[in-house]
Amino acid sequence: MRYKHIIFDIDGTMLDSAYADITALQRVIHELQGKKYEPHELHFALGIPGEITLAQLGIENVVKANRLWNDYMKEAAHTMRIFDGIRELIIELKGKGVQLGIITSKKKMNTTMILHRSDLIHFLTQLLPWKIVLHQNLLPNQC
Repeated sequence: MRYKHIIFDIDGTMLDSAYADITALQRVIHELQGKKYEPHELHFALGIPGEITLAQLGIENVVKANRLWNDYMKEAAHTMRIFDGIRELIIELKGKGVQLGIITSKKKMNTTMILHRSDLIHFLTQLLPWKIVLHQNLLPNQC
């Protein structure tokens, strides 16, 4: 095999978490701003860090809102599913000696929760060693 290392993102790549993300975000916005958004209006939020999404939505207390969003995500975690074919792909790659890893913009606690609630943790721990790299994007005023 040509590749020795492959790094996967979790959300939208290994795991279908869009429903949980969007419904949790809808709850946060409604609770903090009294606004209602349709799911398609929030699809821009998929794949970018929560702090950036919340700032783009004009939410003033991003820290509080992100905490609330994470709490609501935990409640909706049962809706997350591993995409079809991911298990087979990982097994095949490991069988070929490829080193595998995960990169995400989520915080460590959220990543761990998602891995546990989606059953990915049990699957991945059978295929150790995995590396989880947490990539934290900063808001412009934090640079």
